[in-house]
Amino acid sequence: MEHAWFRVNCGFAACCFAIALFAGSGAHAQTPVVTGDAAALTREAGRMLDDLQIPNEVFEAAAGKLLQAITLDPGYAKAYVQLSRLEIMGGLEMGRRFAPMSVETAEKAVVKALDLDPSDGYAWVLKAHLYVDRHRLSEAKAALIRAEKAGTDSPWLMLNWAEVFEQEGDLESAAERYQAVLKSGTVNKRALRYAYRQLTGYYILKRDWENAEQMHLAHKQIDPYDAWAPTNFAASLARAGQFARAIPRAREALRTRDYEAARRALAIALFGQWATSIMQGENSKEAAAYLSEARTIAPNLRQVALDTYSNINTRIISQALIRQGLVDREEIFRRLN
Repeated sequence: MEHAWFRVNCGFAACCFAIALFAGSGAHAQTPVVTGDAAALTREAGRMLDDLQIPNEVFEAAAGKLLQAITLDPGYAKAYVQLSRLEIMGGLEMGRRFAPMSVETAEKAVVKALDLDPSDGYAWVLKAHLYVDRHRLSEAKAALIRAEKAGTDSPWLMLNWAEVFEQEGDLESAAERYQAVLKSGTVNKRALRYAYRQLTGYYILKRDWENAEQMHLAHKQIDPYDAWAPTNFAASLARAGQFARAIPRAREALRTRDYEAARRALAIALFGQWATSIMQGENSKEAAAYLSEARTIAPNLRQVALDTYSNINTRIISQALIRQGLVDREEIFRRLN
């Protein structure tokens, strides 16, 4: 759903969640008294979490606002919804959690939110997301149906349905949900980014290069500083054997951020473009230039040959390296076997 990689001051965060999860524990049967301050703090924290790029200090500030909201009104369900969301964004991915709370922190928060207000549709969406992450699809579907009945304008309702369909192998239904999010008019950039990424991958799988390109360009419009999008796009295109299409996307990624994954994607695309020329009987200066640049990024040709042989679309690189005498055929096959 909404993943990010943050390191938060664990002492403060643990305090925040301890208070949030256990303050007012006897208030389950009470009607929440929503104070303006608690509601305003919760809304502000939610807006902070909507940003595409969240510095650590902003993330920490959002946690602080939610702590204040819970302190002011321990029975305000929406504050617990945002707490669950905050833990999902900062906790579940890469095993980063708010010590000493366990991985179930997000679920505890959303359960408390639903205890206080079972009609909160967004809380049901978050609960469904936690089920999807654990591959408990029947429970995820039940939670999403509850979210639909309760009502919510969250685009993550459709995105979680899409993830369920993906896990079930129904990619067409998943794509329909992603398209529905794009057509919904949502201004949630996190949701749009995720929908564009998934649809780009879907169209690559369908070998529909034009629509894949359109999805990538639309994604770039809302998220121009995301280096992962062009990197993943370039790597996927290269794995599909679309080396000429992959090269400019890998260069685009490197202009945004010079890092290993983007360099690796560019190297494979360059090797692939060179290999395509070689295997077609061409050995032009342009082809030689592709090889020369690729070797500056990935000089270990034996490793390149090993890495590319297993994929039928990139195997042409291994074959060209062998044909040109740049790697030893017997050694490669001995290592592969």
